[in-house]
Amino acid sequence: MYSLQNQLGGGEGTVGIYGTVTTTGVAAILVALRGIPTGHVDIPSCLTDIGSGLGCPLLLAIDFDEAFGIEIDPAKCLKAKAFIPRCYKELTARNLINYRREKIRPTVCADVQNILKLPFCTHVYSFWEGFNEENKRDVGKLLRRSPYVVGIAIVQRACREPDVPAFFLRNFKEATLKDLYSLIFSTRGNALKIFTHERNSPKWLNMAPPLECRSGGKNIYDRYKIYTLEDIFKLIDFVLKNNYVQFGGVLYLQLLGIAMGGNASVFIANHFLFSYEYRFFEQLVSAICLDPSTQPISTLPIPAPLNADIFYPRGAVARFLLQTFIWLFRYIDDIGSLNNPYLEQLLYTNRSYFGFEGIYPPVLDITLTPHSSSLKYLDIEIGSRYQNNKTPLHSTFYNNKFSEPAFAHLPIIRYPHTTSNLSSHCKRNILPSRFIALSQNLTSRSSFIAAMAAVITLNSLLESGRRHFKEISKTKQLFIRSPA
Repeated sequence: MYSLQNQLGGGEGTVGIYGTVTTTGVAAILVALRGIPTGHVDIPSCLTDIGSGLGCPLLLAIDFDEAFGIEIDPAKCLKAKAFIPRCYKELTARNLINYRREKIRPTVCADVQNILKLPFCTHVYSFWEGFNEENKRDVGKLLRRSPYVVGIAIVQRACREPDVPAFFLRNFKEATLKDLYSLIFSTRGNALKIFTHERNSPKWLNMAPPLECRSGGKNIYDRYKIYTLEDIFKLIDFVLKNNYVQFGGVLYLQLLGIAMGGNASVFIANHFLFSYEYRFFEQLVSAICLDPSTQPISTLPIPAPLNADIFYPRGAVARFLLQTFIWLFRYIDDIGSLNNPYLEQLLYTNRSYFGFEGIYPPVLDITLTPHSSSLKYLDIEIGSRYQNNKTPLHSTFYNNKFSEPAFAHLPIIRYPHTTSNLSSHCKRNILPSRFIALSQNLTSRSSFIAAMAAVITLNSLLESGRRHFKEISKTKQLFIRSPA
């Protein structure tokens, strides 16, 4: 295919960028995508390649009953019109397929913004390395109008979290995301995300290439292992029930909670909390869609009055709460909220406020610590410059050991020892990562300088075994490149 592609001047066009994915990677992605059932035996599988270019994925979609491409670039459409028939003739000459019996996959030259819906499409493949945000929104709107889509594969050369999940949260309202953090890599580093509709109860798929072929066989798909949703549940259940810690030469089994040092612990806890947060925001968005009231609301009474729906339209209340809870943020188990007096009313699922259910399950013991003029969150302190709640927020460095006298004498080591079992890559990049994190989160220049000095001083680097300051030179270029 590549020689025929070169005869046509390559895969470049006049719109977007030209990106390639290996034939092996595309074939494996399409096999995994085809594994999502259409939901009914009478519904044939139909693949739509959005941004199809010359149509290489269409040639590999042999497991689908139908397949066609959508491409906005006229130059690529003309190339595809010649490229696909030539490929079929070449394959026929090699006795690989029968040209007369194979159906040539057409490519539609159109902008997805101008397509009403995909009435027969069941699966979508899209390599959107060159898509801008507007293009992605148009794709999301098109998929919302397509009733039979059950599986979507978004492919790009590099994973950029949380680009794809955030996009689908905004624009693919009918779909329930089975797993926002599902990243599937091929041996070439290509990324694949598969999202499915809940109404057809599809399987959640994941491909993880092992170091060697699973069967040592000749089939290119033997390098990939496919996990179902049930497999993932079994793996998570095993991790939760087999947490051991060694103390005094004795192994102890942890019976409650998640082991803090486990590789999967942070992700499991994050998924658990996110599932409740997603449901909370989903009910607000659904209320706005059902009742698009534009009545402005400046405040809501606490507690909610009786017959509140008479005086406060549900859609207007949902819009007000959504705007207020935008300033609710969480890092694993640390939750912060700015100027939100309604958080206590909606903290737990067994509470309701104006008919909306709260966020977290009551089994969680969440302690609310109110702050008057500033909020200490992780390593920063957020406050209003003049404490009148009307000026821009500012942030400064905060650390218990340096900011609180009561903790100054404690031997707190915030960075891993050089002999720890962390990878050398992680340990070498502590200084650059702290530089980037602090420079992006601190608005005070003097506070940033003090924070970086605290990282480099004896209380941090030398206490953790870093007696050589080669790491400091790595941040030199960061200081040079960073704007003043």
